[in-house]
Amino acid sequence: MVESLTGVNNYKSGEVLMRSSDAQEADEYNSKRENQGKTIADYEQELEQEDDSKSPDVNKLNDLRNVIKYLELKSRGYQDSKIGGGMVIRGRENKAVRDLAEQQMQDRIDAVKKIGDFPGGVRTVVMSADMIKSQEGKNGPFGKGAHKANAMIVEQINPETG
Repeated sequence: MVESLTGVNNYKSGEVLMRSSDAQEADEYNSKRENQGKTIADYEQELEQEDDSKSPDVNKLNDLRNVIKYLELKSRGYQDSKIGGGMVIRGRENKAVRDLAEQQMQDRIDAVKKIGDFPGGVRTVVMSADMIKSQEGKNGPFGKGAHKANAMIVEQINPETG
């Protein structure tokens, strides 16, 4: 619900399983001419051989570990996300977590609406960041940067009573 209102995807740190920089390096390593057509098993065998050598190349070990992890994540439906800063699952929302977050948001909206139940006449309006941004500035009721806020209270004078 929050993401649909704000138009921004937010990722928890536990949802990002590999940083974008590591994923990009792993993809480049996998795309090298000498690595084309290799499978995860091929990389695992290469990692084992490199690890068992007398003087293992630390950079190669790191590249092999990253490409294995990258390919495993891709095979499980993960993709690199600039917003998330790394590899996140496509359609990543765990339904139980999403339902809980939406319920918490709805509870907060309901709590604000309860405040409006007294004769003072508080009105609750749910708006997207784009809607708020279009009304920012001199002519609108919102100050500059209001579209970045999670919630706000704006005074509006009743035109009938003043």
